[in-house]
Amino acid sequence: MSRNLLLILCLLTPVSAIADASSVVAKSVTTVGGFSVERLTTNGRVNPLGIAADDISFAWAAASEARGVVQSAYQLRVGAKQGGDELWDSGRVTSDRQIDIPLPAHLRLAPATRYYWQVRIWNGEGVASDWSAPAWFETGLLSAADWAGAGWIAHPTPAPTGSAKAGAAIPRPLLRGVVTLAKEVKSARIYASAHGLYQLSINGQKVGDQFLAPGWTDYSRRIQAQTYDVTSLLRKGSNAIGVALGDGWYRGKVGIGWHSVYGDTLAVVTKLRVTYSDGSTESFGTDAGWRSCEGPFVQADLQDGENYDARLEQADWDRAGFDASKWTPALVLESDMSKLVPQPDEPVRATDVLTARTRTQSAPGEYVYDLGQNMVGVARVRLTGKKGQTVRLRYAEELYRQGERHGRLYTDNFRSAKVTDAYTFARDETVIYQPTFTQHGFRYLEITGLDAPPEAKDVQGVVLGSDLPQTGDLRLSHPMLDQLVRNIRWGQRGNFVSIPTDTPARDERLGWTGDIGLFAPTACRYEDTRAFLSKWMDDVRDSQRADGNIPAVVPQPRREFNETGVGWSDAVITVPYAVWHATGDTRIVRRNWEAMRRFYDFVHSSATKDGNLLEEGRSSWFSGDWLNLEGVDRLKEHRVIATAYFAEDTRMMAEMAAALGEADHAAEWAALLPRIRTAFTEAYRRPDGTIHMGTQTVYAMALGMDLIVDPAQREQTAGKFVEKLAADNHHLKTGFLGTPWLLPALTGIGRSDLAMRLLLNDDYPSWGFEIRMGATTMWERWNTLRADGGFGPVGMNSFNHYAYGAVADWMFQRLGGLQIIEPGYKKSRIEPLVGQGGLDHAKCDLRTPYGPLACEWKLANGDLTLSVVIPVNTSAEIVIPAEDANAVREGAASAASAPGVKKSAFKDGRLTLLVGSGRYEFTTRERGGDPAKLHSP
Repeated sequence: MSRNLLLILCLLTPVSAIADASSVVAKSVTTVGGFSVERLTTNGRVNPLGIAADDISFAWAAASEARGVVQSAYQLRVGAKQGGDELWDSGRVTSDRQIDIPLPAHLRLAPATRYYWQVRIWNGEGVASDWSAPAWFETGLLSAADWAGAGWIAHPTPAPTGSAKAGAAIPRPLLRGVVTLAKEVKSARIYASAHGLYQLSINGQKVGDQFLAPGWTDYSRRIQAQTYDVTSLLRKGSNAIGVALGDGWYRGKVGIGWHSVYGDTLAVVTKLRVTYSDGSTESFGTDAGWRSCEGPFVQADLQDGENYDARLEQADWDRAGFDASKWTPALVLESDMSKLVPQPDEPVRATDVLTARTRTQSAPGEYVYDLGQNMVGVARVRLTGKKGQTVRLRYAEELYRQGERHGRLYTDNFRSAKVTDAYTFARDETVIYQPTFTQHGFRYLEITGLDAPPEAKDVQGVVLGSDLPQTGDLRLSHPMLDQLVRNIRWGQRGNFVSIPTDTPARDERLGWTGDIGLFAPTACRYEDTRAFLSKWMDDVRDSQRADGNIPAVVPQPRREFNETGVGWSDAVITVPYAVWHATGDTRIVRRNWEAMRRFYDFVHSSATKDGNLLEEGRSSWFSGDWLNLEGVDRLKEHRVIATAYFAEDTRMMAEMAAALGEADHAAEWAALLPRIRTAFTEAYRRPDGTIHMGTQTVYAMALGMDLIVDPAQREQTAGKFVEKLAADNHHLKTGFLGTPWLLPALTGIGRSDLAMRLLLNDDYPSWGFEIRMGATTMWERWNTLRADGGFGPVGMNSFNHYAYGAVADWMFQRLGGLQIIEPGYKKSRIEPLVGQGGLDHAKCDLRTPYGPLACEWKLANGDLTLSVVIPVNTSAEIVIPAEDANAVREGAASAASAPGVKKSAFKDGRLTLLVGSGRYEFTTRERGGDPAKLHSP
């Protein structure tokens, strides 16, 4: 029986049987030490402000220094005050569940309201913890009616037309309103959104810490609104609210040279809700009483950059007392309040600041600063200039490495994106300039137009990105591999900006479904993606076609790239699966189940319409393994890949159906899966064991997806795969779709040595080649930069493109040793590869929803030290390589008899231990032994 079918059958176990089993295993092995509840999350976030109220889901972690601690029951209470339970008290619920606990469906939450909640748990002995510290969540404005009294307002200047739409030098508007508060303020919230980007200020101070709000959605269907706590910014008496607007995704350049996709007119809506010290409330909305004028943001485009003319500034324009009599009354637009929804995910924030390491003069008056890291964000520079002088900031990911342009910015790969900011001085002075309404992908910054350029210490890069909580890290003793882990993390940070993009630098920056569909398992290793990818799945549902298919990019501006294909549109299944598998949180699956089923029905119909189970339809211009190095007919390769994906989609749908309690669908799809595998084998596997087309990708999928079930056939095909790699000089040739499966397939056939060989290559093509060439993020192509320092195909050549970073999922599993047996690491396997590829030390940490999971191993003189941390209420299989089971110790005891160890087995040089939660340190003493023997196959 395959491991996937076994998991499905386990998930299909009747609830009553699971309850009976839990009563058996709920006893703690060790009762010494206390336990507590911590890290409470609502909808995957800690204390979220201004969220929707239709699908509230709670989760928590538990902590204890004791071993084998489990949760046998919980009690959760929700109220309007700390410690309150008037909204809901679950009572004592006998369950070990602590992830995705929903509010009862009949409860209705009020808009603009803060709710507090707490939880306590019981351990295996029936001892209760203390109540957790209170957590909270706050709802935003939930319906169009909640926005009553507020209108969309704009500057009444005609919108730019024709070519002027493309980021033309027309000052973007400023708007201001004044509110008078008659009493002392107890608390206050301002709710806001825009057509375009907006920055709010109250009494001269920036509101909140967000950037690029309201984020990117299909604005014709859904516009996100943000909630800000502005209590500290308001005072009794007169208060000024200021709004600056930029083009953003709404009106600026989007995709490949598209302008004003969603509209021509920049506008804003805000509603201020004040609670006074006496308990009374008052609201103030944007209306005809607001005034507007043209401001200093002469250009404000995400791709082309920002042009800021300080001569157009008006001092104190966003403060009370400013004379706005010459400003124009704001224009009230037709309402589209019904499109407004509370933002569900983490906002874009400044998450880091890098200081330039060097300054060089690349040409007269042209100075280049190296930040040392390819990043996404904007510059923050200290500039000294004269009245009317304009300084220009140009950005680049790379420099020319040869020829007469050596040392100058390389920007050809940006295509039509100008990627340039400008600042014009209002007077002779020194200023610190940081653009507001743009973002760039860059490592290098060129400054021109100044008499005296800034020192390197005065030039910084402000890193911008969706501020997801970091969850995992992997440190490796091999410098190249350790750098690879860093590069992948930076690629994720740079491309998670409101949506998961394909590149942050050139004129594209689109939400390609294939990229995130492949990368999602790795993304979940680095960051808690629950809220971020759930928001993107809202975008996916907005874009789903009538037949159930999904376009190639989401959101889908202008309905471009409507032609989609295998591995891309499948993201509607693979992304929710990856999040659920990594976190155990079914919320993202529940919310998207209907859309997923519609897509799966579309795929199933395509695969079965000719009377077989071969999915040979769904072809498109990027069918096959995109950007592979094989040189084969991709449409012919596509048929193998498409059927493999049909099987993989079926497997994932069966597992998720079981998790949702849809036993009939789970059983139906679980029964279909072996039939698809048989059809695949009969159609594409030849008698000699080769796979049709013979590419690395088709072998990797056939073996990595367990599509060949018969052991003898699998072994024969595995041999052909090894021969194929040898013929390719043990270098990869896979593209986007094949790369995630390459190393897992080798490990699955017992050839982790070959997986390490491919991983450790540092000549073209390989991950190591990128690093040897100086990469600090992942490349789009294996030859984005050539060995001679020249650049790859200019038409599509990104230096920050995370797709090939999908290898990190394997690295976390195999080098760091942290593997999932049950979703969310409810049960994990700790089994690092030890003694291969020159590695002698690895440290892997992961903050799961249950708590911290960690593995650190060190190898010295043939002796192995393995330290692990297992979260409360979970268990783990720990696999330790050893020539003799008695040589493995845990502290002073034999590992097999150590406290917390439930079972042990020794076979083929591996000791397998089943353990409960806690900290363990295992050692093997095999002095004089061969380190190469100490590894898992």
